[in-house]
Amino acid sequence: MYVDCIYDMHGTMRTPTWETDPVKQKELFDKVNEETIQPHLEKVEQHIIKNGSGHLVGQGLTWADIAYYAFFTTPIMTRLGGEVFTKAPHLKKLIELVGSNPNIKKYVETRPVTSG
Repeated sequence: MYVDCIYDMHGTMRTPTWETDPVKQKELFDKVNEETIQPHLEKVEQHIIKNGSGHLVGQGLTWADIAYYAFFTTPIMTRLGGEVFTKAPHLKKLIELVGSNPNIKKYVETRPVTSG
């Protein structure tokens, strides 16, 4: 379920991602953030709190956690995301936790550059 949600959010990012005018791109991102991302993050935040482990599912790192990490650390989210986690501190902490995993951290540091 969680990974499917990431695919859905990824789809909403197509138009802002391919927009070439930086001002229009930011406007499009802000609209997607307000209408799609933020409502989703409110629900995910409650699931993380309810689970009690700091993870989306279960007690340890899962594919769902990695999928959220991957989505929220993409170049477009890094560039335009800004304060996307303002109302989702538990998800922000999870993203940081996944990024600090030694194997993931090593991969991110050594992977080939494929986009900017």
